[in-house]
Amino acid sequence: MRLLERYILGELLRVFFAVLGLTTCLMVFVGVFEKMREHGLGPWQVVQILPFVVPSLLPYTIPVTLLLTVCVVYGRLAGDREIIAAKAAGIHVLSLLWPSYFLGAVLSVGSLLLMDQVNPWSFSNIGRVVTLAMEDIFLDLLRTQNQFHLAEQGLTITVMDVRDRTLIFPTFRLSPNGRNAVTMQAEEAGLEFDLQR
Repeated sequence: MRLLERYILGELLRVFFAVLGLTTCLMVFVGVFEKMREHGLGPWQVVQILPFVVPSLLPYTIPVTLLLTVCVVYGRLAGDREIIAAKAAGIHVLSLLWPSYFLGAVLSVGSLLLMDQVNPWSFSNIGRVVTLAMEDIFLDLLRTQNQFHLAEQGLTITVMDVRDRTLIFPTFRLSPNGRNAVTMQAEEAGLEFDLQR
């Protein structure tokens, strides 16, 4: 690899990582605020989601970042007349482009692996954190109001108290069609959300 090609590759990498950091930060804020708005998450849940949001956004930010990087680096080379100088020195233009082709190929394989392997893992962990947050929100609602009612399903849950994740003297009443009510009572009960659904 000639000095000029190493220089171009170095410039591509330097600009790429700077722009990738900026675009990923912007996309993280958009992604996190969307999840907060959509699911009503608190600050602690947002902190738990952040490590999973970043890898899930990279397959979308990498191509845009590479395009912007190539435009910036080769635009600057053209603006400084370095491409004309290289042609005058007898260097073929395609040899100046191969660092960007190489970087594009490496990033394509990386994006494919991220999309295939990392995204499913990220989305399942985001779903787990959101589900656990919903469980906490639900238990806080029972703790403060001592009841929960779903009119559409005909379900009412009434408790005397909630300690940690244990319901004290809960009463479950299921009346799906407005009649034929089924009532269950217990001294204590545990309530967990199904993370598989």
